[in-house]
Amino acid sequence: MISFNKPKYIRKYDYIYYFTRPRDQWFIKSPVLAEFINRKIKASKAQIEVDDADDENDAVDFDPLEIFKELNQENTTDIDMTDPKVHEGNIIDKRAREFIHKKFRNLKVFDFEEIYKDNRDLEFRASETKKFLEKDNYVLFQPVFIYKNKAIALPDAFVKEKGKYSLIEVKGTSKPKPQHFVDILYQHHVINYVLDERDACIDNYYLCLVKYDKGERNSVELAMTEYIPISPKGGRDWSNDKERDAMFPGLQRYSDQAVKFRCEKRLGGDSDAKFKELLQGDVSKLKSSRNKVYVKHIAPLLEEESFENIIDELIQYNPIGEPSLLPDTSHFKTWFKDYSLLKEIRTYYACNPAEYPSLCWSGQVFSLKSQIAAYKEHDMNQTALCDFFISQVNDDHKTIDLRFFDGFQNTLYKNFSQGLYRNDETKQYFNKLKSKKVYFDFESINPATRVVDDTTPYTQVVTQVSVIKDDGQGIGDSNNIVLDPQSINTNDFKKIIDAIYSGDQYSYIVYNKSFECTRLNEMAAYINESSYADKVKTINTNIYDLADFFDPRKNLITILELHGNYSIKVVLPIVEKYALDIFQTTGCKNYHSLESIQNGGEALNQTSRRFFNLISDEQWNKVVQHLKTYCENDVRAMIAVEYYIKRILL
Repeated sequence: MISFNKPKYIRKYDYIYYFTRPRDQWFIKSPVLAEFINRKIKASKAQIEVDDADDENDAVDFDPLEIFKELNQENTTDIDMTDPKVHEGNIIDKRAREFIHKKFRNLKVFDFEEIYKDNRDLEFRASETKKFLEKDNYVLFQPVFIYKNKAIALPDAFVKEKGKYSLIEVKGTSKPKPQHFVDILYQHHVINYVLDERDACIDNYYLCLVKYDKGERNSVELAMTEYIPISPKGGRDWSNDKERDAMFPGLQRYSDQAVKFRCEKRLGGDSDAKFKELLQGDVSKLKSSRNKVYVKHIAPLLEEESFENIIDELIQYNPIGEPSLLPDTSHFKTWFKDYSLLKEIRTYYACNPAEYPSLCWSGQVFSLKSQIAAYKEHDMNQTALCDFFISQVNDDHKTIDLRFFDGFQNTLYKNFSQGLYRNDETKQYFNKLKSKKVYFDFESINPATRVVDDTTPYTQVVTQVSVIKDDGQGIGDSNNIVLDPQSINTNDFKKIIDAIYSGDQYSYIVYNKSFECTRLNEMAAYINESSYADKVKTINTNIYDLADFFDPRKNLITILELHGNYSIKVVLPIVEKYALDIFQTTGCKNYHSLESIQNGGEALNQTSRRFFNLISDEQWNKVVQHLKTYCENDVRAMIAVEYYIKRILL
């Protein structure tokens, strides 16, 4: 039975979850909810993988601080500080306090967490906070404000200087995001309710963010901004790739000038809306066409009556039984992309196809948001559309027209006997492969804390590579390189590039070229030597992406059993099932049979633990062997997939 955690007072995270989670997942700790879903997946006894919801090459700017703060708000001692995300969240929290202290160096600082560590009573802390309101010129960390005996706010920092009040919320991201407005909005209503008793209000609202700038290894720097980006995607650095390439062509994208430009864009400027402007009802800077949805949903939240109605709804909600795994509510639609467990939800339904058949299919084929809305709200037209698609897949019709589905403009075909289709262009694309080949795969880590000198936070730093070469006479031995993340330097990046480079007579085979090409360019820019820039240019010019064959948007090979998913971990089981001889002769292993590390997330976790010195040298040496086995299996899987494609075409 899953445990709900409904507190005495509604908290900031409860309010945020009102928008970013479906109703029956409120009041459940994030780790508990993830464990619940994964338990349901294991209970199905199916070993099915689905693609990640996001492109692997996207700038991963997750917030370890929010993970730490959400766990820490429970006042428990069972927080796992060996979890690298939690550990880094704690680091950012400490650095932020140091930064704010320095920013207001002339003010006295009072840390409620430290001063009252032996008294966790919230009402007592709230009364102590009120005493400070009578004073001036101070910084309070984690003071307590109570709203109508219903809700509670513990702002990261609350400043009073020369009679003016400032609210500071700390985020472990390098850019403001639209959902941060909901955070500030909550604090705004709760704290101003208390200040109103003194005919006062918050004068300034700030986010304290991880500063996007180059710095030294192991450093995390902070910056403050009073702006919230107007783009729904949050703090875009450029309007599109064309604008980026015009401003900073080639490797100039990684120059100091480009980093400075991006830093300024992320912290906002006059073209962006200030938190204070929005909170006063001025949404004029949000009225571009792409922000109408945010105007529609943000403007009503500014009213205190609306705020109190949401608080009352949260208070009155009494969770019963297990949460539904079909996430949707009317308000949740707008914030759907912020839901953190989409991959787990899709994996569950892929393992249990009878419940909601169309949810087995990739978001590239079906818009997951529209599917969930259709099933949850009984939109008969949309549901009929989904059912029509499923019937087409399962009968003997030759053609399935998916053009009426979001994000998918091609026509998908089905071979009667195999559930497989290849078009005329498939063989042409396959024939572009050269007889000599280099297969390679990277693993990386990307903490906010800089891994190497002179890099930006959240840089994807390559920590290992596996390489297998075929000189035209068959594949050779694997070359597996794992770097110790505590001591990566320029020579390590040279070593990786040298292990891959074999000249322009080779095809360089990867799975998802955008990730590998970007990492290669970053390493070349970091090395800053013409010879390595030339090597990387040769590799990227001759790169060959096997993922294109199964990407439903490319329409080269369609295997209905894949349901539109196309990651290597989804395709390899197809090879094992239908071409076992290829699977075995290429030396592949089933990912579920691998010891310790079976996916990229586990590799990232273990390498990050080493970076933060959370495992010993002896433990790391054992991890290295598992990392090599895992990454090499990715490369052998590519070889197997290539051979399987060749068999399909023959």
